[in-house]
Amino acid sequence: MKVNAQCNNCGHVYEVELSILTGKNLSHFNGDFAKTNYCYKNGKKCNENKNSNEPKNLTEEEWREVFNYAEIRMDWGLEDDSTLEEFKRMVYAVKFDYVNESPGYVGDFYIIMGSAMMMPLFLTRNKEGLLETEKLME
Repeated sequence: MKVNAQCNNCGHVYEVELSILTGKNLSHFNGDFAKTNYCYKNGKKCNENKNSNEPKNLTEEEWREVFNYAEIRMDWGLEDDSTLEEFKRMVYAVKFDYVNESPGYVGDFYIIMGSAMMMPLFLTRNKEGLLETEKLME
C-alpha cells in the first residue's frame, strides 16, 4: 500500500510503500499520511536539515488535524458546520521542530492563537503521534 509521506528533515512530500517504513524511519503515521526521518529526492537520501528554531507554515494535513482537535473546536466555539477555511481566518498558527536542550520533548510544537490578544494554545504530539495540549511550566 502506498501512502503520502513528509520528511521531517527537509519537508519534502513524496509517495512511499508503507511496508518499507520501519520504526526508526517512521516518526508519525495516522492511517494515510506518514512523517518520516528521511526521504529520497532524485534517488539520493536527503541530507538537508531544516530542524531549526525557525517557524514553519502548517501543511494542509496539519491544519485539518488542528481544526479537528477537540480542545480547539471547544475553545474557538466551532460548530459541526464550521469549515476549515473559516477557522484559518480566525487564527494565527505556526509550527516549530522543537528540540529541548535537556532530556524531554523533541518534535512538532504548534502555537495557535486567536485574533484577540489572548493566551495562545500550545500543542505537541504524544507517543502515539496524536496532538495534545502542552502545559507550560509556570
